[in-house]
Amino acid sequence: MKRGTKIGWFLIALSVILSVWVIVSQSSDASQATESGLVLSDDGTVLEDYTGNGGAVTIPDGVTTINAGVFASVVMPSSVTSMGTGVFSGCTSLASVSLSSSLNGIPEETFRECLSLGSVTIPDSATSIGSNAFYGCASLSSVSIPASVSSISTDAFSGCGNLSNISVASGNGAYASSDGCLYNASKTRLLLVPEGKTSLAIAAGTTTIGTGALQYCTGISTVSLPNS
Repeated sequence: MKRGTKIGWFLIALSVILSVWVIVSQSSDASQATESGLVLSDDGTVLEDYTGNGGAVTIPDGVTTINAGVFASVVMPSSVTSMGTGVFSGCTSLASVSLSSSLNGIPEETFRECLSLGSVTIPDSATSIGSNAFYGCASLSSVSIPASVSSISTDAFSGCGNLSNISVASGNGAYASSDGCLYNASKTRLLLVPEGKTSLAIAAGTTTIGTGALQYCTGISTVSLPNS
């Protein structure tokens, strides 16, 4: 075989080997796993999966996004700004959660059927609470809505049979609260009565009771209506 031909074949082989090496390297670098079982994107900003054996997990600083349905229990750093749908859905052992102080909202079905969830703090950065966000959270008894929230789905707290108090921070331009119930900002419209209440005193000045406001409130035995 001529020398030029040998060199040509050698260069071709070298090119193939380098191409395979680059593909393998890119594939292996596409994600990284931590000792606790968290699978992060190569740049460390996206939490892609959880392969651990449960227990409490701390999300590392630098994560900005959590993919949908990742895992059960978490302490969320302030770097997280968004979550996918149903991130904690079905986490029956999740009793409390500390959300990121930078979170822009609570998407639909985030805590769906988290049966043990008794405590959650909605951060001042959140602007919305999505459909069925807390559906079936049977242990949840109280929720505080910060002034930043401007959108709450009417079914956000459906199936929360022990929820008896919803409080809205002063300064909220969209909502207000009275006697543990959710109203529009001027308190002229009653929007939602928690399913766990046993009595109801509708705020003075209220002129309208919204559609389905008392739906599933099977424990209420007395209702006080204002002249308005």
